[in-house]
Amino acid sequence: MSVKPIKISAFQEKILKCLSKGPMTRTELRIKMGVPRTSIYDNLKHLINLNMVERYSVPSNDAKKPSIYFTLYGNAPSTIFSPLQIKLMEILEKNGPMTRTDLVKITKTSRSTLYDNLMRLFNLNCVKKFSRPTNSQGRPLIFFKLLAQGETQDSLSWRPEKKKRRKNQ
Repeated sequence: MSVKPIKISAFQEKILKCLSKGPMTRTELRIKMGVPRTSIYDNLKHLINLNMVERYSVPSNDAKKPSIYFTLYGNAPSTIFSPLQIKLMEILEKNGPMTRTDLVKITKTSRSTLYDNLMRLFNLNCVKKFSRPTNSQGRPLIFFKLLAQGETQDSLSWRPEKKKRRKNQ
């Protein structure tokens, strides 16, 4: 039994050469190579089928959709989570639901950095955000909880009712 050589086009070789410099999105490849979107898409699909290129997604801060990257086969990151996100999931798994203030104290991370990472986990359906009623006036405390496998996110499980105002007669 003989092994057949894999045939790829000169254009596909150019894609591989671009990806040898690091992961790129389809748009980045299109701009760098100066070709139409469909040419990139069809050729990437072929290279993926040949196990020469792999595709992975990375959650983005501001967009709802994750960014899709392409890289040479075997170079994709092993995880889509940052070290802080992994630490947050471990803390929530160990301690149960916690407020952002508690998480800031434990991780010794700035409030905004922590919140950005919690929101990434929320958008990936790894963490649930909910509130509990308080006996005093003011904002209710917001808690974050690690979602169990198969558990769904129903955003806030408790919302205060608006007080009805009486009209003077």
